[in-house]
Amino acid sequence: MSVAAIANDDYQGVQDAGGAVTPGASTVANGSYAPLSRYIYMNVNNDDWDLVRGFIAYGYSDDGMDHVMDVGYVALPEAMIEEMIARMG
Repeated sequence: MSVAAIANDDYQGVQDAGGAVTPGASTVANGSYAPLSRYIYMNVNNDDWDLVRGFIAYGYSDDGMDHVMDVGYVALPEAMIEEMIARMG
């Protein structure tokens, strides 16, 4: 079996990338780039909120979001953080 080049250029055969979006934290946050992803949910037994409220609040804090970004995830938009904090009560 031999290898045959499909394009002899830097564009690898792509002639028009007009709608292409560069992946990055800002394009993920504004929704213009949608990577293969899923939401991560944390289900809490209502009787145990006192045990986990501080942990979850830390996750939504500036320090918590810094740690999220340090390990390669994208921080939540501020509006979503505010909504989640309000839901915690």
